[in-house]
Amino acid sequence: MAEKDFNEFLEKQKQGKKENPITTNKKNKKEPKKQPQYKSIRIYPDDFEDFRKLAFEQNKHIVEMVSEALELLKDQYKD
Repeated sequence: MAEKDFNEFLEKQKQGKKENPITTNKKNKKEPKKQPQYKSIRIYPDDFEDFRKLAFEQNKHIVEMVSEALELLKDQYKD
């Protein structure tokens, strides 16, 4: 009788045991949020200050301001 109880105990332990995510090859990981790829550019210090002030006033990042400026230039020279 004790052996049956012990076997039931072992079965319950196996059922309730969680798998080790390091040793298993299952891909349960959530993909990290993709960040935009940035490149470095050099701009004049005075231009940087102007972009910084404009970005602050519009509650945006400088990189967004540079991107918007580029779009305006593209539109201007597209015609």
